[in-house]
Amino acid sequence: MNTSNRIHCAIYARTTAADARRLAEQREAAVMYIANLSADGLAALSDCYDDDGHSGNTADRIGLRRLMDDVAAEKVNRVAVERFDRLARSRTVFAELLAFLRRHGVELASATEPPAILGAILDAAQSITQDMEGGVA
Repeated sequence: MNTSNRIHCAIYARTTAADARRLAEQREAAVMYIANLSADGLAALSDCYDDDGHSGNTADRIGLRRLMDDVAAEKVNRVAVERFDRLARSRTVFAELLAFLRRHGVELASATEPPAILGAILDAAQSITQDMEGGVA
């Protein structure tokens, strides 16, 4: 396979309470998602981005900051999470993170949820982003 066609997929995992076993389960779900799409060029980055024992209501997380730095450095084409709520629990934070990913041309995928769920989340996030840009939020 031509490596220039490879889709570099980052794995992000987060737990609210420190729980190494739960982080491992989230990572495994994302690895299986990537393995199922490897024929389409999807390849996991060697580094995982973890936040163990951190709230999803803030974007101030070490693993998430590392991920965003790598997105900005164009090292990532897709982010895989076990569930979308692992990225963020706050709708505002989720909307901001999605906007950031979109600006950098990075896709977000859930290992366990159908893509249609992201569509509903994107609709809500777009509404929040428009409110923030309009000074409502």
